[in-house]
Amino acid sequence: MRNPVAGYSLLEICLVISLLIILGTSGISHVRNWRDNLLLRFTAQSFTSELNRARIASIACGFPLEVRIREDRKAYRLGLRDRKEGFTEYSLPDSFQFQGQPRKPIVFYSSGNCTPAGTYIIRTGDKSIKVVVSIMGRARWEYL
Repeated sequence: MRNPVAGYSLLEICLVISLLIILGTSGISHVRNWRDNLLLRFTAQSFTSELNRARIASIACGFPLEVRIREDRKAYRLGLRDRKEGFTEYSLPDSFQFQGQPRKPIVFYSSGNCTPAGTYIIRTGDKSIKVVVSIMGRARWEYL
């Protein structure tokens, strides 16, 4: 009996490597897409939490608190309505920005209500999410 030479041919090895490369590149794009969606959702949840926290602080302290979007739309500020300074600034992650916002800054009052009610749209690339603030001062986020 003859012993055949064990091993793989060059064609088989190239085929397996090309299949692994194709699967790897498609997997990387899915991982990036998943990561972007997760970061967008986390950003919306953080912004919503800060809005709800501002409402609660306004009720507790009895002072109106205002939410302002920075000129470059990459950050927002929370602070007392009648003051020009003393606002706490929160930045959005890189490549994120506010695309839409209410015409006037939202102000939370000690009664728990806010004026005006409005919608903020946070965008990154081709993905966006909206944060809705009701007239009762409650904030929630939802996908577009």
